[in-house]
Amino acid sequence: MTKENETTKFRDWCESNMTLDDLPNEDLRMVAQDLGMDTALRLLRGFGGMVLSVPKTGLQKAGERYIKEFYGRLNVRQLVRETGICERQIYYILNGKQNEASQASLFDMDKA
Repeated sequence: MTKENETTKFRDWCESNMTLDDLPNEDLRMVAQDLGMDTALRLLRGFGGMVLSVPKTGLQKAGERYIKEFYGRLNVRQLVRETGICERQIYYILNGKQNEASQASLFDMDKA
């Protein structure tokens, strides 16, 4: 058996028998608990050594597009109810203005 085959066999065994306690940090344990061990292992294999950031405002650009696309079919009050964004912020989005004070929490995933 070649060294490469032995290494592959070792890695396959480790991944097949991995437990939450075997994962190197709490972040990967959370990923495994919420999204599954396979996802945590894929992150470990593909992105090991990288620092990943997952912003809370990840839906902001898509949400702004949604508001612009559906405005006209829905009025502002309907958009407020559907998105949970205040009326003032919807007008800022529709007018292309940015309200720095409320922009950071615009599509905050903690509210979901």
